Order: sequence, then C-alpha cells, then structure tokens
Amino acid sequence: MPTGNGPKMGELRRAQLVSTHGPGAVVDYLAAKNAPVSGVTLGLDFWRKDECRRIVEPVLERLLGVRELYEPPVSLGRGDEERIPALPAVRFPTWQECPECHGLRHQSQWFEETGGAGLSCQACSNKMGRTIYVVPARLMIICQRGHLEDFPWREWIEDKHADGCRQSGKLKLRSRGAGLRNLYVDCADCGNGDSLRDAFTKAQQLTGGCLGGRPWLGDDAREICDAPAKEVATALRGSSNLFFPHVASVLTIPPWSDTFRAVLEEYDLWSRIQIAREDFAEDGDERDLERAILKVAKRLAEITDMPEPEARDRLDAMLTILDSLPDAETPGADMAIRREEWRQFCDASAPPSETFEVRKEAVPDVLAPWLSEVVRVPRLREVRALKGFTRRNPPDGTDAQTVASLSSRKINWRPAIASSGEGIFLALDEDKVAEWEEVDTVKARARQLHDAWVADWQNRFGRPDETPPQAVTARGLLVHAFSHAVMLELSITSGYGSASLLERLYANADGTPMAGVLIYTATSDNEGTLGGLEREGLSQRIAGTVLRALRRLEWCSSDPLCMSGVSTTSDPLNGAACHSCLFVPETACELFNRTLDRAVLIGGAGVPGFFEGLLSTTMGPCGPSPS
Repeated sequence: MPTGNGPKMGELRRAQLVSTHGPGAVVDYLAAKNAPVSGVTLGLDFWRKDECRRIVEPVLERLLGVRELYEPPVSLGRGDEERIPALPAVRFPTWQECPECHGLRHQSQWFEETGGAGLSCQACSNKMGRTIYVVPARLMIICQRGHLEDFPWREWIEDKHADGCRQSGKLKLRSRGAGLRNLYVDCADCGNGDSLRDAFTKAQQLTGGCLGGRPWLGDDAREICDAPAKEVATALRGSSNLFFPHVASVLTIPPWSDTFRAVLEEYDLWSRIQIAREDFAEDGDERDLERAILKVAKRLAEITDMPEPEARDRLDAMLTILDSLPDAETPGADMAIRREEWRQFCDASAPPSETFEVRKEAVPDVLAPWLSEVVRVPRLREVRALKGFTRRNPPDGTDAQTVASLSSRKINWRPAIASSGEGIFLALDEDKVAEWEEVDTVKARARQLHDAWVADWQNRFGRPDETPPQAVTARGLLVHAFSHAVMLELSITSGYGSASLLERLYANADGTPMAGVLIYTATSDNEGTLGGLEREGLSQRIAGTVLRALRRLEWCSSDPLCMSGVSTTSDPLNGAACHSCLFVPETACELFNRTLDRAVLIGGAGVPGFFEGLLSTTMGPCGPSPS
C-alpha cells in the first residue's frame, strides 16, 4: 500500500519540527521518483545547532529551565544536488513490504539505489521492467514511556513453520479479505503462517515486554524498560497515538514585546547575560556578572543610539522582572504566566509594538450580561518550544506520565519557533460564572467528568490510591466549550479554516479568577497574518458571531445520543461533544479535544446552560451575516 501523500524529502516546515514531526516522530516521506520512505526524526544530539537561529524569549526559557531556544535548521546548498540534510532521519520501521510480490523483509534484504533513500524489490523490478519500490511495514510496537520497536514479524509465526523449513527469515504478507483477521503473515519457504487478527493484543507477549528501543537517539540508545504489559501496544504506522508533542508556549507581552528584546535577539546579546548569570549562580562572583551587563548595555547603546545609563536601567528592569517569574521547578508556573497574560488583555493599556497590540472593544449590549471583555489583538507573537513527547496518550502534566527525552544527554536548549499573528480575546463575566458554577447540577456534571478523569488516570498508571493534581472543573468545561464553539463559527466568517485557528485557555478560580479565551492564528512568516480574524472582534460583528456559534450547538446531528453522552466514545472525559458539534482539529486544541461539553453552554441533560438566558432572549436572527 504505497504512501503517496507524504512530504518530499527535505520539505518539512520548521513549525512541524516543534510539533507533530519533532524528534521521535515517525514521518512518511516521498524520496526521488516518489519512492515511499518512513523515517523517525533524529534527536537533538544530531542537530547542527550552529546552523540554527537563536530565539530570545526569557520567560519561556525560565519556564523550561533552559538557557537557549533555537529554531530548527534548514538544508544547506545552492542546488538540489548540493543540498545537505540539516535534520537527518533514520529509516523506521526497518521492515518493508513489496506491493507486487508481497514479500516482507528487513531493510537489509532489499536493494538500495546509490545516493537514494528508496528501497526496491529487484526481482519484481526485473520482471515488470520498471522499479518497484517497497513500502514500510504497517505495524509497530510502542510503549507508553516513549519507546519504539519493529513489530515482531518473525516471532509471529515462529511456531507455525513446517517440519524441515529452512526458515530463511523471508516472509510474505498476504491479504485474503478485509481487516486484520484476513491479513496473513506467511513463511516464504514453507508457506505456513498465521493471521494478524490478534496483533493488537498478543504481539507484546512475543517480545517479552518493551525492549526499550529509542531509534531517534541512535543505534546504541536502547535502555532497560520495566513497563507493564498494559503500557505496551501495537500501533498502525500513521496512527494518531504514535506521537503526542509536549509543547510549552508563551505570548511575548510587555516588557518583552518592544524593540529592545528584538535587538538582544538579533545581535545575540542575551546569551552573554545568561552565561554570566549561570556563572554567578555557581561561584557567587558578582563582579563578572556586573561586567557582562555593562558590556551588553554599552553595545545596546551603540546599536540603538540610546544613552548607556538608560540601556542599563532597562536591562536591570528586565532582569528584576525575570527573577520574579516562576521557574521550571515552581508548581503552577504555567498558570502564573497565563495570569500575567490575562492582566495584559484585560487592561489593554500597553502601547502598540511590533509584537503586541491590543484594542479594547465595547461589549455589545446583547452580550453584556455574559461577557465582560472583548479585545481585538491585531498583533501578537507566540513562541512555542518542544519539551518532549509521549506515546499512546496525550501529555497530561502529571509526574506519573513519562515524557520521552529529545536527546541522549542533558542539554540546556530546546527547539522552538516564533510565530506572528492576530486574535480575539473574550472574557466571561466573573460574577455570572461564579454564580453559575455553584449550581448543584453543574457541580454534579463537572464531578462526573472529573471522576472519569481520575479513574482513567489511576488505571493508566496503576496508581489506584493516588489522585492526579489536575481537576476537571465546571469553569474549565465552560471556557473550553465556549472556545470551540466560537472557533468553529470563526472558521466560517474569518477566512481562516479551523485547522489554522488556535486557542489559549484562561480558566482558574484561585487568586485572580480567570474565565476567558484567546482565539488566534499565527504563522512563522515575519509579516504575520492578514487581519481577517481580529476584524471579527469588532463590536458590531462579535455579537452575531457568538450568537450563531451557540445556536449551532442547540442541535447536533448525533442527538439525542450526543447530548446524553452515549455517542461520546472518543474519550470518557467528554460530556455532550462529538465530531458533529464541538470537536476541532487536535492541533488547534490545547487539550486534544478532551473535557468538552456543550450542555454547559446551552443547557441539556439536566444541566442549566451558562448562556441559556441569552438564547431565550434572542429568538430571532442570530445577528448580522458575515460580509
């Protein structure tokens, strides 16, 4: 089954390497002459850091506990023949299948063209008079701790060989009908074999558990793994549970959003201060730190024509703010940073800059009882960094879950991408949210989903007596469902598809309470986006957008099963939510389409909807149509 829809060799975008195609991800490519190749992106040990551009984002660096962030490198060379792959990949799975003769063998038993990545079946090529490229095997073994192995093809039929079979290791994969039960692995020598009907339940038993393979870190990176059998599973190549990127992101907000930070990045001045601060933390010699700051201030004065004392004062102010921020070891560090972003959006008083601009809009009268803030964001800058990845389940932020490493040794940098874009910030009325979330039936609905989350977590990690630190709350359900509803409507009116929109959730009742969402789009292009999204935040347009978004949720094509939760088979952490009403592309959702429930918005299943009063008072048209 040829894989003809992959990117050409060397055509991955930088943003993909900080998300779905990062180190450890299995990616389908097309080599020369459209030869299908499957490879796993190699780890950071193999990256040429000297070819990467430094990104300065002190807040994210502190959150991750690293010194530096770098963009993924690009290929070098002037012409296609001279190009050097900047990010190598290693072939995986190593077993390949011929689409003509159905031979199934290890990569070493196929013909490899000189200078090419494709493998071919020489016997079939000679017979057909053209090159017949083999395709990667469709099954592999994954471990919940990040490990990756070839499917045990030989072991699968080890006890099925006929007496006297020479067992050369050459196999055939034959289909005798639809589904795995009719897909057979046969010995090419004796013809005996077995069906793959139990491939997803018994394969890990043949290997004796997880073998600790980490092909993205090199041939000698295998480690001992004591994962229980339930954490090891068979997976289809290309399935969504093969790789879940663990990404951290921040918005560049004042005081980091001005040109001062841009100069520190462009001239690589920030790293000098970082190194001096690390040395000071080790030896306590403040004189070296002082000299480093003075040198940077002097250089800044030369570049910007700013008086040196002023440059020094601004550096000191930035360092003071940086030291007050939570670090990688601080519990709830991400929430503290979100709270500062929330304050910037609600105040909307920062002067416009190249990377951050906000414009507060009057909340339309029809929405005023339910919304407290509507803010257009014509300009924003987001920096996303890849921390690691998980397999089988998305990152849940708990210590129980193993996040696979991007390198074989400890390093003080991470791959990152800076994107420019635009968005709309919407804040729900805090008094109304606080009143609504205290209703008994609302509490019961949230408790039901929270109990499902706890049970799933305890079963997954084998910790029946522990409780995960995160809680599913009514406030979180409300904000998340509202975000998806508005995103789906904006994908119709803004000119951006749902896969181009992203959400940033602000939902917390502790300290400064938050209940709102930033819906935005961003691109790594320096020019950013075209303004179609933030325009939808204008007072005369946002009322119609919100009303239409809520009206669409009053009926789902999967009702009544969806509203009752029966059709929500995708995840037990969802209430009334499915692909027909609330789901968006997983890359657009912060929580991988989990903890969603449209009942908390519009009412149903015995739950009073937060916006029920709005829908009952606006029985007519849903506001102006998009123009």
